[in-house]
Amino acid sequence: ATFILIEFFDNRIRSPKNIIHALGHPPTWPISQAPEGVDFHSVLQDASESLTSKALRSLATRLFRDHEERGAKVFLFTAVDRSSGTSSITLNCAQSLAYQSPKVLVVDANLQSWDTVDELAVELDDDETPMNAIQHDDIRGIDYLVSFMPKRSARHTSRMLNSFLKEAREQYDFICIDSPPVLESDLTEYLAVNCDAGVLIIQGDSTLYRDVRRSAEILVRLDIPAMAPVLNWGGSKIKPWFEKSIDSIPGVLRTFKSPAKKHAEKRTS
Repeated sequence: ATFILIEFFDNRIRSPKNIIHALGHPPTWPISQAPEGVDFHSVLQDASESLTSKALRSLATRLFRDHEERGAKVFLFTAVDRSSGTSSITLNCAQSLAYQSPKVLVVDANLQSWDTVDELAVELDDDETPMNAIQHDDIRGIDYLVSFMPKRSARHTSRMLNSFLKEAREQYDFICIDSPPVLESDLTEYLAVNCDAGVLIIQGDSTLYRDVRRSAEILVRLDIPAMAPVLNWGGSKIKPWFEKSIDSIPGVLRTFKSPAKKHAEKRTS
């Protein structure tokens, strides 16, 4: 009876069909885990013919189509949960887009909030712009802007970021913004308003149905012209409380697992 209740209340996303039920339309080609021994961060380089790489190239092709058909340039990559592989998906998609144009920029916007400076962030002086902090990645063939934060107020940062995006649109064909989960960050909401399309990353067997709905509702309310939901199996799975409890019980009792856990183990075996 306990496991029946667990299964009833455990509403994690496990298939494209779950995303259709949540959002009304299917996700892109689901992104599988990288092959064994291959870092998800560099799967396009190290396992270019894997199903993972093919799915990432498929997502990049969709973004390129938005660019060709609607003139879309700025793409927001955000997830429902943290540790869902957002940064890896952003970099791999940007690398794939670089085959279409040498003018591709990735913006790391993973600051916790306007008032929190990431320890890796570049602090800009008053007379500097984010354009000064852009670096080139020779291996991926893209430009990269690490997290930045000016030394003045959040209001100044907002104005600087808005000015930067306008300038970047003139210099780049594709701008891929790696941002925190929209449910956690008002900065992500601000960036969404300035984007042409969004990529909402949903971690398989981890992200909750209700959180997918809430994230999508926020992005739709911000009037993003297009949004692509992505089912990703390459991120870090978040264990719910009952699976942690099951893992802590004696081994002889561990055979009595929830149907959800049996289903996940069967799929990955």
